[in-house]
Amino acid sequence: AHPPEITPPHADSVPPRLVEGMSVLCRCDQAMGHSHSAESLCLVLDVDANKDPKALAGVCAEDDETASDTSASADSDSEVLNSPLCGSFAQYKAARFHFAPANGWHPDLRKMHCSAQNTMEWDGKGPVPVAPDDCWLLPTSDKMSVRIARHQSELVKAGWKLLTCNPVTVSRLSNKAKLFKHARSLGIDSALPQHYASPEVAAYPCILKAAVGQHGKDVYIVNSSKEVRDITTDGFGVKWLLQEMVVGSMEYSTSLLVVAGGVVGAVF
Repeated sequence: AHPPEITPPHADSVPPRLVEGMSVLCRCDQAMGHSHSAESLCLVLDVDANKDPKALAGVCAEDDETASDTSASADSDSEVLNSPLCGSFAQYKAARFHFAPANGWHPDLRKMHCSAQNTMEWDGKGPVPVAPDDCWLLPTSDKMSVRIARHQSELVKAGWKLLTCNPVTVSRLSNKAKLFKHARSLGIDSALPQHYASPEVAAYPCILKAAVGQHGKDVYIVNSSKEVRDITTDGFGVKWLLQEMVVGSMEYSTSLLVVAGGVVGAVF
């Protein structure tokens, strides 16, 4: 078998040993049951091949001879896994937390110094990836939360540790319209910002937001029913929510660990 063809960014200015090194690293990745692009492998190595391709070459090998010998001799998965280049992959293999799919969080997660990675490209579709030893799989989006819940049996069999539950419950919590209706059915909707059934009964200014979304996408401050209807004319309470605008300069977030309906841990 031969290493796959890899073309790192700015390949015309990259030393040959970098192309060789990336090929072996991708072989290492595949031998461990994962699938990453060259760009994601750059993240794992914590270097920016676009800004400094020579830095990545330096990480891949101690010198030209090491890289050449490794790429030429690594003809089997076992040889790849035991190669000097694959030592650079130890951080990935030793990760305690994988946040998926990759969305640009990796540099910030590294600063937490808790062996957290955001380099996996698996988005909940296709074959389930094999887990590194003793590793948690955590979602980077509401959509991924639902997909992890749906695939939890397969993921556990693949060695992943999960924090999830029934997919219906996860979907209800990730959909703001469903969450409000559920809170109202339990008689605790007063703990949420006031919701308005239509633009005509809303108190302005208020917030118009999509029922499904995150990171501020499709969230608007509106000052009249006309502004609301310039954005959407229907779907209120299903696809869109109109709710009280909570004024302030500080955002508060709470994460809860709930087991059998009881809160056993919280981070504020």
